[in-house]
Amino acid sequence: MLTLNLILSVLLLAIIANLLYKRYQLKKEEKVLKAVGVELDKTLDTLKNIVKKKGSNQVFDKHFLLDAEMLSTLITVIVSKYGNMQLRLQDFDNLRDGESVSVYVDVEEENLILTTDQSFGKNSTIGMINMGTPDDGTFH
Repeated sequence: MLTLNLILSVLLLAIIANLLYKRYQLKKEEKVLKAVGVELDKTLDTLKNIVKKKGSNQVFDKHFLLDAEMLSTLITVIVSKYGNMQLRLQDFDNLRDGESVSVYVDVEEENLILTTDQSFGKNSTIGMINMGTPDDGTFH
C-alpha cells in the first residue's frame, strides 16, 4: 500500500509540474501575441497614413513591396490568423508557371487583399490600389 501511495504521489507531482510548465508556456505565448498585436496596429497605422498621403487613385511606390519589414509583417499576420504552416518542397513544385500573388488595398474597407486571381481588381468598382505590375521581375 505504501508503494502505491508513493507511485501516485510521484505521478501527481509530475502532473502538477507539467501543468505549471504549460501555464508558463501559455503566459509566454500571450506576451508574444500582445507584442505582435502592437506591431500589427503600428503596421495598420502606417498603411492608413500611406493611403492618405497617396490618395485612393494612385499606385503605391513599388519599393513598398520590396521592404523586408513589410514582408515579415505580412507573413506574421497570415501565420497569426491561420496558425502554424508547413511549406514543403512539393508545395513549391505545385505552383504553376506564372502563378504569383497580387496585392491590393481596399481603401474603403481598409483591407489588404492577397490573391492569385490576376484579374481580381480589373472589374471592381470599389477603391482598389494594385500594389505591383503583372510582371515585376520577381522570381516565382
